[in-house]
Amino acid sequence: MPARQARQRPHLHLPAQLPLRSWPAALRRRCPVVHSGYQQPRPAIQRHRPDGNRSPAAQQRGPHPLNPVAMITKMLLMLHRRPRLRVLLLLGLTGWLLMALRPAATRYVVRPSACQLTWTGYAEVGAWAPSGTVQLRQGEFEYDGTTVRNGMFEVDLRTIAHDNAQLQQHLRGADFFAVEAFPVAVFRLGQVSNGLAAGQLTIKGVTQRVVFPVAVQRTGKELRVRGAVTLDRTQYGIRYNSRSFFADLGEQAIRNDFRLVFDVVAVAQRQPVPRHGKPTSKK
Repeated sequence: MPARQARQRPHLHLPAQLPLRSWPAALRRRCPVVHSGYQQPRPAIQRHRPDGNRSPAAQQRGPHPLNPVAMITKMLLMLHRRPRLRVLLLLGLTGWLLMALRPAATRYVVRPSACQLTWTGYAEVGAWAPSGTVQLRQGEFEYDGTTVRNGMFEVDLRTIAHDNAQLQQHLRGADFFAVEAFPVAVFRLGQVSNGLAAGQLTIKGVTQRVVFPVAVQRTGKELRVRGAVTLDRTQYGIRYNSRSFFADLGEQAIRNDFRLVFDVVAVAQRQPVPRHGKPTSKK
């Protein structure tokens, strides 16, 4: 039996004009060399086509037809192999069902003429406690039968009133609320939970988080919200005659805290509030 002849590799004839320093690069590219010169290297095969590894003929036919059976089967297999994914999917479906079954909220608009806000300040020494009123400018909130949320209330500080005209003018001045520069105080309600209202109160351009108890009562189309809140005026830049910032005030010292008692009446609107929180337009 004749011996198997060893396969001989063809000899590469490098052209004379190719510099010596370029030989290794040419060999790495594995370009075959012929007597007439180099042959252009073949382009690399495109492994990932832009349209989902489909051939040009398939791309002309259009996108893949949807196969719902295959998609459902693939999803079930994925859920079977990944127990954590099953738990996450179950929690997501539960949350979606709770949101879907929640009753639609009703938008309520405040009637300022039926509301009452009463403020009371206190002296550090003695029993002097001046009291007066202030008016609510406007307000609105949502109520779904159990929870009050997404509220906005504006208090007109220019309506601060007291029997003593001099004290009334002083409270409206720069020492206290500076109503010329900051005529409105705004309270943005997050929601009422377990009888506690939580939100952001802005006075004189300073915003602070406040939490206070409220009572909600519905009568027909009206909703009444009652409560009281104690505020620290120094947190809003009102430091006049405060012992926290001034010494030797004696009987002129005024306590930092003041109390605001409110009774707000609102009327339900016909347009329901959708899930995303904006009232729908009735055509």
